[in-house]
Amino acid sequence: MRNLILFVKRHNYFFLFLLLEGLAIFIVVRKNYYHKNVYVQSSGMMAGKVHEMAQGVRGYFQLGKQNLLLAEENARLRNASITAFMKTPEYIIVKEDTLYKRYMEFIPAQVISAPVTQRNNNWLINKGAQHGLEQGMGVVSPNGLVGIIVEVSNNFSLIYSMLHSHTKISVMLKKNHHKGFMLWPGGNYRKGTLSDIPAHVNVAEGDTIVTSGQSLIFPENITVGTVLEIHRIAGESFLEIQMEFSEDYNNTRHVYVIKNLMREEQKALIETNTHGS
Repeated sequence: MRNLILFVKRHNYFFLFLLLEGLAIFIVVRKNYYHKNVYVQSSGMMAGKVHEMAQGVRGYFQLGKQNLLLAEENARLRNASITAFMKTPEYIIVKEDTLYKRYMEFIPAQVISAPVTQRNNNWLINKGAQHGLEQGMGVVSPNGLVGIIVEVSNNFSLIYSMLHSHTKISVMLKKNHHKGFMLWPGGNYRKGTLSDIPAHVNVAEGDTIVTSGQSLIFPENITVGTVLEIHRIAGESFLEIQMEFSEDYNNTRHVYVIKNLMREEQKALIETNTHGS
């Protein structure tokens, strides 16, 4: 306090100058219409700029929260989309009434660890058993496939990502429904391989590849990627096709875990048929 008083005494003329200058500006602005108008416009612009900067700073620090809210909203939209339902015919006397029954549920999650440079890239997400997640569930992003859950703890899940030697997904060409398998040969995280497409099938660069729906993990028609290169080898029964993933796996942050609500019923039926044969 003593130092502050000494500082004010030492610079008293300077503070007096500021006080008089401020008073003079106040009188000029108060008594002159032109100066008053300029002051009002300038102060309004300044206040607007300050407010804009403050909003920008607040918005930056709220990005994480906003992204989480968007992921949850997208999950609700996915749960309401036709992908999450299956058609079930119901017959009433002689009239057929087509109904839809939910069989897929999408649970939003965040990616914690997502390596892309290894031969077998295991990813980690921030949802686990207490959120209803189980081993064998599929994981997707807004742009494509992400992988399959292989281990679950209470709060986290480990995923075999699409960039893994053990990942083999049933897919098909969207335009003609010819089915094959998606594999990752390693190396470039943006490119994979489409196998088991017969040599006679009409395939062109840019064709869309989607999930076939022939598994208990992924529903039909989720985008996987596009055809990049086609190699026709004389005497071979199948084409060699290189594809580009629709998802940039080096930039994946928000994902959705697919819960098949009829998985146990489907597994039980398949196992019964297997034992019977």
